Amino acid sequence: MNLSGSCLIASPHLDDANFYHSVILVIAHSEVGCMGLILNRPTEHLLQSVFPASKNKKIVHTDVLYRGGPVQGPLMALHNISSLSDCECLPGLHFTSNGSYLQRLVTLTDITLRVFDGYSGWSANQLEEELSQGGWLVYKASPETILGGVDDLWESLLGKVGDEILASNLKNLKIPEDPQSN
Repeated sequence: MNLSGSCLIASPHLDDANFYHSVILVIAHSEVGCMGLILNRPTEHLLQSVFPASKNKKIVHTDVLYRGGPVQGPLMALHNISSLSDCECLPGLHFTSNGSYLQRLVTLTDITLRVFDGYSGWSANQLEEELSQGGWLVYKASPETILGGVDDLWESLLGKVGDEILASNLKNLKIPEDPQSN
């Protein structure tokens, strides 16, 4: 199963400090491994401190930089500009790690943007093993969910997954029309 474009929600019982109460958007998933970005780990660093302004281009985004995971890598971004995209994660949600694209994105107004330092990665079959052990819950999210607020993202998506499980189990129950006859 390919989980690209899905959210991984850390199980309440996941004991890895790197992923405690995390929500990860899976960017790429194949037989060789998986790569994703933690959506709900803002840092204290502002984008202006990461991207130097030039004479011609002013950094207009006052957002914070996010910690995408424990693996070191280039800066990466999720955004809504298709012309500055390495790939489309979901309809209308784009990903890039291209330095010139990133430099351009932070100078554009009226865009949705989240920039990450580091990423989360799994080797071949590692994520599948963690899923089978109950370390993660999987949720298909929308770009609005992914780029929305992060304050209660883990709790919110965990509740939505629980609601989906409950709803699917209720479909299989035989509920009498008259509850008194139960």
